[in-house]
Amino acid sequence: MQKTWKKDGETWLYCPVCGKEVRYYDICFNCGWQNTGPINHDGGPNKLTLAEAKEAYAKGEVINRFLFGDKAKNK
Repeated sequence: MQKTWKKDGETWLYCPVCGKEVRYYDICFNCGWQNTGPINHDGGPNKLTLAEAKEAYAKGEVINRFLFGDKAKNK
């Protein structure tokens, strides 16, 4: 289970892909990973598994084309 905390009445955590702060059930605006609460190793609503998303992010690849098109935000 990931560490969570309360801020402004909402639950926050660190994105499991890029490490940025994100609300518990929200899409990370840094990398595009959709948080679903407990870690879904199969990806859940995401197109990639968590392992694939971490690898793609480390390479500078886009993991959520719906949000970012073909432009990676971490390049």
